[in-house]
Amino acid sequence: MKNHRTIVYSPAYFLATLFVAPAFAQQAQGDVELQINANSAVTTSDVETSGSGSVNLFVGYYITRLLQIHGGIGVGLATLPSCTVIDATGPVPTCDEAKGSELVFNPTLTAGVTFHFSGEGQKTVPYLGLDYARIGVHGGPELKMDGNTIVEEYPLHWTNNVRANGGIKFFLQRNIAFDFNIGWDKDLDDEAEDVNTFDMRFGFSYVF
Repeated sequence: MKNHRTIVYSPAYFLATLFVAPAFAQQAQGDVELQINANSAVTTSDVETSGSGSVNLFVGYYITRLLQIHGGIGVGLATLPSCTVIDATGPVPTCDEAKGSELVFNPTLTAGVTFHFSGEGQKTVPYLGLDYARIGVHGGPELKMDGNTIVEEYPLHWTNNVRANGGIKFFLQRNIAFDFNIGWDKDLDDEAEDVNTFDMRFGFSYVF
């Protein structure tokens, strides 16, 4: 008589196999990479220091095993001052006090190139990249009259930016990687040389 055993696989088992399964860089010429990441940035100048954040989605194509071109879209959140006291006595209303806040969404369009330093079967893949980005930034508030009503507007204008960056991909499985990236951003439309933006990105990639 044969003995039968029933094996029950718990969620913990599958979680464990995710990290103990053989992991190595699968990326090869012709592969496509999808990546979602979160970005945290700090902008410094002689006047002030400010922070921002965004969520981004990138699609990359490997021209060779080491060289990738990519593009992406992102959306960031920012708070801008909102008028609490408005002087409407003149022909154009003005904001006497800006103590409130207004939440706005800033879109980003990105294109770039990345060079990877990877060998066959390598689990940890460092890389260097250079990106060009069009970033939508809301200004304001601007006050306008709509009939007898004063309306606050936050106009969107686009800036041209370059970002030099470097990072590491940690492959958890053959085609799943955790990505960590740091970069330096420069606004090409800003003539002030003392403005610098440093950011950090972290997310996950899927290569197929």
